[in-house]
Amino acid sequence: MKKLRAERWGYDFNENPAPPPTLRQTQMALAKEGKKVLALAPGDPPAAGYPPPQWLMDAVTQAMKDGRHGYRDTRTPDLPIGIAKFEKEFSGVDYQPSDIFPVPSSTSAMVLCYLSLLDEGDEIISPEPIYQQYSFFANYFKCKMVKTESFEDDRWQPDLDAIRKAVTDKTKFIIINNPNNPSGAVYDDKTLKGLIDIAGENEIMIFSDEIYTFLTFDVPQATSVAKLAKDVPVMLSNGMSKLFNITGWGVGYLAFHDPADKMPELRKAIGLLRGYCGRVSSPVAVAAGYGYQNWKRAMEDVQPEVKDIRRRRDWTVKRIEEIEGVNMTTPEGSMFGLPDCVSAHGKVWKDDVDFLVQLMKEELINFVPGSNYYSPGHFRVGFLSSDENLEIGFNKLEKFLKRHT
Repeated sequence: MKKLRAERWGYDFNENPAPPPTLRQTQMALAKEGKKVLALAPGDPPAAGYPPPQWLMDAVTQAMKDGRHGYRDTRTPDLPIGIAKFEKEFSGVDYQPSDIFPVPSSTSAMVLCYLSLLDEGDEIISPEPIYQQYSFFANYFKCKMVKTESFEDDRWQPDLDAIRKAVTDKTKFIIINNPNNPSGAVYDDKTLKGLIDIAGENEIMIFSDEIYTFLTFDVPQATSVAKLAKDVPVMLSNGMSKLFNITGWGVGYLAFHDPADKMPELRKAIGLLRGYCGRVSSPVAVAAGYGYQNWKRAMEDVQPEVKDIRRRRDWTVKRIEEIEGVNMTTPEGSMFGLPDCVSAHGKVWKDDVDFLVQLMKEELINFVPGSNYYSPGHFRVGFLSSDENLEIGFNKLEKFLKRHT
């Protein structure tokens, strides 16, 4: 099914995703006409009405009152200690504070990994859908992002055989996002063990972005790959943005799992290069350490939001079933889903961007194209959208499809 979809659009998974300037240009043109486009794929909890916990905001204020403004405060030991506590208690991975490298955002953790590991011409393997910044930075470092397909009709689980065949002597690591943005896939333990086997057989690493690890629905908590990896080195990225609803604070971290100490030089390189990724501001670093020490309290605070996201996910799944020509594999985690629409109507629109441009012009609604994530013929929907906006959006989508197909 997936290969037929790729072939239908003439899509090469080893090409870079084309940015959709036509979508931006269309939205700008509509704005000049005084028309407002309704965005239906947001991923920013504070903007959606979910603020940070008050006790955490109070901790920042207190840190400033206590004069925690110095350079040393940006490296407060409380933060890696708190993160190690969180990972051990939540994920079951026994990191030491020295394994934790705080940086400004989980994206910065990815950049730190790239800086530490990659040389020009190296290769990274990633199953699609792929969070687009992975590829943007690979391009910057003049490395090749090798994309492999996933089984959409099997909960978007990666094609392990394809990954194994994609490994070359230039491959440095496999990169995954679990739970996945944009598909909402949660990789099961069988899949993760398969990835670990491939990495171990070829003496390469795994990089795992687990920013949505706390947010799953119909499956047990997403397993951290480091919990299963044993002696296979893993770099993990995570951060405060989603669990604590503070996307603008800029607190992330890279956690280095290498219990067999196979890559001591890499650990040194990470420590030396971390400064190139910036530092967490000092009052925020102090408060973040306090936040991670009290992560269970944050989990309790975020439950109303998780309940809302799950309810909207359930509504969206049911609503899509009612619309002829739209299909979606039920998301099991994260804040997003990836419906398949254009592949059913290839004779009407040439690709997903073409489809979304016309949808925007006629109905003034906007989704993110799946080709941004190497999944052509799809679009991303976000469950942070309000109930009202989702209903408006999918009513308009249904009307649009009936009109054209």
